[in-house]
Formats: sequence, C-alpha cells, structure tokens
Amino acid sequence: MPPLRLGRGKTFFLVAYGFIAAWVSYLLGGTQRDIREVCDFFSLPLAWVNSRFEISPTISLPALLGIVFANSFFYAVTYTALTRIVQSRLRKPFTKLGISATQPDDDDDCI
Repeated sequence: MPPLRLGRGKTFFLVAYGFIAAWVSYLLGGTQRDIREVCDFFSLPLAWVNSRFEISPTISLPALLGIVFANSFFYAVTYTALTRIVQSRLRKPFTKLGISATQPDDDDDCI
C-alpha cells in the first residue's frame, strides 16, 4: 500500500477559505453575529472535544493559526481516509456472471 498522503492541498484550501470568508464578512460590514458564526464554523470539530480550540477575539494570532490549521488538518485526514475506503471498495473484482459469446459450430460450415 502506498504511503498515506494527508492532503496538503485540502488543508491549505480550508485555511485560505476561512481567512477569505472571515475578512469578506468583516470588510463588507458584517454584524458581530456574522463574524461570530465564521469563528464558530472554523472552531469545529475540535472545539467539541476541547473548549481551548474555540476561536474568540481574545486569542493570539499564533493560537488562531494553530486552531484553524488543526481543524483543517482534521478535515483533510478524514477526507483522505474516506477516499481511501471508497477506492479500496471499488478496486475489488466484480463477480463474473459466466456470460460469454457463443462460438459458431464447425458443423454449419460443412453444409
């Protein structure tokens, strides 16, 4: 089995998407509730496990980057694992039905 690649592109995409969504919400004059929803979205799923992973205005920038990266990494690992499972199921050989083309009899050629 080849080594498991953790989807660096997927992780980068989720991190970039989070920052773009948050800044667009802020720059377009989003309400405090809109900004909070973006923060809550990017706090999940690790915020369910430990409240220290929740993004709030009081955390530092390195902590924010770590939380967003950890959550994105979690999503990328989960996506990669599910992809591997589906691919392994699709690679199994299909059941052969035993249907084949019939070969013409040589007796017909003699007539």
